[in-house]
Amino acid sequence: MKFAFVAKKDQEAATIKNYLINNLQGILDEANPDFVFTIGGDGTVLDAVRKYLDKLDKIVFVTIHTGKLGFYTEFLPNEIENIKEILKDYQVREYHLIKCQSAENINYALNEITITDQHRLFSGTIFIDDKHLMKVRGNGLCVSTPTGSTAYNKSLGGAILMPHLEAFQLTVIAPFESLNYKMISPLLLNKEQTITIKPKNKYIDITADRNWISMEDVEEIKITFAEKKVKFLKNEKNDFVTRLNKTFIGD
Repeated sequence: MKFAFVAKKDQEAATIKNYLINNLQGILDEANPDFVFTIGGDGTVLDAVRKYLDKLDKIVFVTIHTGKLGFYTEFLPNEIENIKEILKDYQVREYHLIKCQSAENINYALNEITITDQHRLFSGTIFIDDKHLMKVRGNGLCVSTPTGSTAYNKSLGGAILMPHLEAFQLTVIAPFESLNYKMISPLLLNKEQTITIKPKNKYIDITADRNWISMEDVEEIKITFAEKKVKFLKNEKNDFVTRLNKTFIGD
């Protein structure tokens, strides 16, 4: 077994990392790991996915929660003693990414893609499968995955999707509605569909999870359900509904 680590830079994460290095049977290999241990919160997981984006089909992520939010983190620090046994006969959860393409610029996201103009209102036209849907005007657009639906999308009034659904969601950020701009938001799409966005703004900013790109004179942006997917070592005790309750309800 070859393994690697992506961890927060704090003492708790360092302690867990050292424990795993001393107790796992295998080789530390940052370049070509079989398992990547993330120690932190969801942000740490997103950083790890981006780091190993070109090798996702060969990697299983083992996610340990020491951060603030933990929808992608399967294990708590007090469960790490069991990981060695779990690795002998394990199951995984698989989550698809979404893909954003403009000309030759391609980005992937596990949570969401946003399109904004930090200097002015964003405006443009939305097409679904090359058919005109609507004109939009507001602070921007957010396209999220089922697992990402609990993040920024939720704060925008979007729906929370169960992670096994092969779908993605379009939400308008702070829509500025008028007689000329009547908008549908949120909008749920299946994995076969394509969102095409034709911006009117000269400058736009695209985020793909924690990656930020500024672009100029963009003719169109296409967002699709990606073939790429992420595999997480599964913790049977930590299902999605339980995480929803702990994070948003707490009873």
